[in-house]
Amino acid sequence: MKNTLLLLLAACVMLSGCSKVGPELFKGNFSFKTGGYVEITGKTIPLDDSEPRDTVFIRHLPNESGQMHIVEGNGGKLKVTMNVTGGAPVVFDATATDDAITLVPVERTMPVYSDITSLIQDASMLLSIGGTGQRFQNTIIFDLEVSGKYEGYYIEGQVTKSFVNCIATENE
Repeated sequence: MKNTLLLLLAACVMLSGCSKVGPELFKGNFSFKTGGYVEITGKTIPLDDSEPRDTVFIRHLPNESGQMHIVEGNGGKLKVTMNVTGGAPVVFDATATDDAITLVPVERTMPVYSDITSLIQDASMLLSIGGTGQRFQNTIIFDLEVSGKYEGYYIEGQVTKSFVNCIATENE
């Protein structure tokens, strides 16, 4: 009876020691894909003496993919590097709780497009991008929060909503 109890206790300790939480849950090397759009509320800029009109419109961000590395930084924080294929690398500072990772916002200048199939850039925007992610088996799903100001063809405004995700799948 005593041996059975000791074996059961040892099994519980080994099983509980294998589950990762906090920063350990998120560290690793991943392949990622990011995409989505932002909703912008603003005003038209008239070419004549007429009054500006209120407008709400959507602009698409470019789809990006590449390699993501999540490593330990200073003071128990994490560093998230995104090596975008054909683009500039992006580095986030991050924190992790038991089951979530939070990306500290960084500024990026990005092209935006009037529709997802367009090859013609509508404008460039200076955007602040941060967000949170959760891990599901070998995948982290990030819900990215985007803010910034739009100045395009006779329209200006602010990002009021963002619908941008990043899916990172752990490399084997």
